[in-house]
Amino acid sequence: MRSDQAPVFGLGGLAISLLRLGWRARRLGGAGALAELSCDTLAAQGSLGICLPAQAYGPLARHRADVYLPPAACPRPARGWPVVVFFHGGSWQSGSRQEHAFVCWSLAAQGAVVVVADYRLHPDTGYPGFLEDSARAVVWARHQLPHWDADPERFHLMGHSAGAYNAAMLALDARWLEAQGGTPAWLAGWIGLAGPYNFWPVTVPELKPVFAGADVGADCQPVAHVHREAPPSWLLTAPNDRWVSPDLNSRALHRRLLAAGARSDWLTVPRTGHISLLACLATPLQAWAPVMPRVWQALQGQSWSEAQTSTVNSGSQPSVSPLWE
Repeated sequence: MRSDQAPVFGLGGLAISLLRLGWRARRLGGAGALAELSCDTLAAQGSLGICLPAQAYGPLARHRADVYLPPAACPRPARGWPVVVFFHGGSWQSGSRQEHAFVCWSLAAQGAVVVVADYRLHPDTGYPGFLEDSARAVVWARHQLPHWDADPERFHLMGHSAGAYNAAMLALDARWLEAQGGTPAWLAGWIGLAGPYNFWPVTVPELKPVFAGADVGADCQPVAHVHREAPPSWLLTAPNDRWVSPDLNSRALHRRLLAAGARSDWLTVPRTGHISLLACLATPLQAWAPVMPRVWQALQGQSWSEAQTSTVNSGSQPSVSPLWE
């Protein structure tokens, strides 16, 4: 085992992981460094799963998904593995499934089947093309569950930033899954990290072309599709998010869901920003902020308030600066 692969723990281990990450980022870029360091760390721990790359869920080039299976050493639940279909962010204009391998390796090591799907981006498509692709990926994944020894009762959606919007729209607005032969009733819930759910009218110049075809006004917003029977929602936000306002988006959606009688949990994770909220899912960075434990609680159907997390519905600022924004 190389010395830079050895697992390390605690605050000292976090510092070493940050140094290792910096070295690799110069060569691979941030996402690539996170993926490689996560793989090396998990392999050293005997917890590296299996990746089934480039699975076709449709006919187009962007209709591809990578599937991550738990490692052989991970104890199998009696009813099969929980499943997460993950959608990446990037303002619906950038991003790829490969850039988010660190999320998938880390979740698979916990004992989940993870599907990370590409979808068409602007300028190749705009609203609602990326929702149609996302729905197609979810229906495809649902039909593959027997091949993955997965539990259909624990079938979740998850996304970060723009990907959280995709997950929210599929969970709350039934027309997208129903158009592909699916239903939100399949979902045990959905998890949104730093998602935009309430941004109509679109005022950000870079996003106006993406939603230029949204001649339906606020109908393209998740907050417009809240209802009592909505699948459970778990919303994670960062106190230092300067890209997507937690109050205008996650807080607003959370309040509307509760008012409608739906189940919703909203939690602010200290010491995080828009990007580091996701990055802290990477195995080497999990000591920085408790993002992975909260995601795993959601996958078990647990309420964050019942778990006695101290930052539920909190917007307080952390005592130290975030890892990065």
